[in-house]
Amino acid sequence: FHLIGEPDIGAVVDEVELVTGDEEQAELTRCMTESLYAVKVDPPVASLDLTSTIKFEVSAPLAGD
Repeated sequence: FHLIGEPDIGAVVDEVELVTGDEEQAELTRCMTESLYAVKVDPPVASLDLTSTIKFEVSAPLAGD
């Protein structure tokens, strides 16, 4: 995701890119994208232009869980 901000204005998530090879997880991908855009961030002390990459894996629960 990409976060930008100015002290007098505030900060927002400007761009979100989730990469998935699984069409079955399209709803989860959409939900996560919308959630990242909804994140509230306090105004930074100085101009902010931050790109962050987070790696995670989602898997189905094991039988019996």
